[in-house]
Amino acid sequence: MKGFCPSCEKETELVHIQGIEEINVKGEMIPVEIDRFKCTECGEEFDNPTPAYDPLMAAYREYRHRKGMVEPAQIRGFREKYGLNQKELSDLLGFGGATLSRYENGTLQDEAHDTILKLAMDPHNLIRIIEEKPYAIKPEKRNRILQDLKADFESSDLWLLLRSKVYNQSASIFNGYRVLDIRKVLCAVKILTFNIEVYKTKLNKLLFYADFKHFKNHAVSITGLNYAHLPLGPVPDQYELLYESLLQYDPTLQKEEDTASNCVGEFFICKVEPDQSVLTFSELQTLIQVKDFFKSYNTKRIKEFSHQERAYQDTQNHELISYSFSEYLRI
Repeated sequence: MKGFCPSCEKETELVHIQGIEEINVKGEMIPVEIDRFKCTECGEEFDNPTPAYDPLMAAYREYRHRKGMVEPAQIRGFREKYGLNQKELSDLLGFGGATLSRYENGTLQDEAHDTILKLAMDPHNLIRIIEEKPYAIKPEKRNRILQDLKADFESSDLWLLLRSKVYNQSASIFNGYRVLDIRKVLCAVKILTFNIEVYKTKLNKLLFYADFKHFKNHAVSITGLNYAHLPLGPVPDQYELLYESLLQYDPTLQKEEDTASNCVGEFFICKVEPDQSVLTFSELQTLIQVKDFFKSYNTKRIKEFSHQERAYQDTQNHELISYSFSEYLRI
């Protein structure tokens, strides 16, 4: 094919070259496709002056995926969702004026800024940031955004469905004498999955043990969740709706499919340290104790362990489990 060679500075016959090349991104070698031309006269190779994609940007995307970092489209989508312009969000986060623009256009963010972005994408954290920096946004707009943030989750179809089935209850022995507190549920799940992959079946058991252990010691549950008897053991009632609601509410909590093993499974992981301020000292202590106790347990082992609980043995399939069984808890 004919084209302009920047070395010869004239139109020559060019050979189109495609292949794989490794790009070093912060010490990691990332393989990406390359798109180049070679001049048949001088033998020089040069990048496609109008490439369909940028190899460096492709390497950055792969690096973000490997590290669980926020993608440019997520940053832009999050900002636009609440009607923030780049200057307003930059002022809230403490970024330089052009920094956020570069990140939204594909430049790889540093780890500290990535952590700040993830924290800010938690609605609870963003509310606190906006309230602590009132100068960043004009009052009328600030009030509107705060209202949107607080109403966003509660207006979701999943949350309305969950609330109609579980939330709209008075305190009783079946929720540990606490009406469901979604903030505590979210914080508990994030603590139990912080920097560790936890399969859904195991997470269900961890929540059960945390709530029942806290009730045993303090006569009140942590989250206000109901628990039901199912074949795999005690589980939060309507747990599928519960987890989908949490995932919709907080993008720092992630659900992924296990594609490495022979069995199909879903696990949860939180890569951003959770805000523990919604929990009391005893609640946090109980969660850490339960997480540590079952640290070495795989899904099968914790399932079998839970089957030995009187809370499970003395109830029937799909029956709600009374917190009064916490008296016989095995941990």
